[in-house]
Parts: sequence; structure tokens; C-alpha cells
Amino acid sequence: MGDEGNRTEKGIAPAPFGADAGTADTLAPAASPSDSQPSASRSLPALDRGRYKIQGEVGRGGLGRILRARDE
Repeated sequence: MGDEGNRTEKGIAPAPFGADAGTADTLAPAASPSDSQPSASRSLPALDRGRYKIQGEVGRGGLGRILRARDE
């Protein structure tokens, strides 16, 4: 068919764009969750003046944070 030079061997996927043999040695290690999230006591908003007393951070995501609070 004329495109034999562009085909890869059956069962072997081509390497991702930009990947080469030396890339794995130069990548930085992934940050641990404790490195990427500030401590809850430093990063909590000052919302204790109202009805709820903020006790801590439960989690965080792309749209914001989830805080644990007590209704007083």
C-alpha cells in the first residue's frame, strides 16, 4: 500500500511525543500530599465570628475546600 515505512511493529505502541530514553532519570519525584497542602491551622479562614466554629479542613479539590465546623 506504500505506507509500510510508517507502520509500527504489531503489538508495540510508539513512544509518547517528546519521550526519549533519558527522560525518566531527569523527572522530579512527585510531591507527597503533605508537601502540597499547607497545614490546616495556618490556612483556615477566620469564620469563627458567626454561628459556626471552624474545626479543621476535611479536604480540598479543584472547586474549593471542605471545612469541618461545629454549629454553636
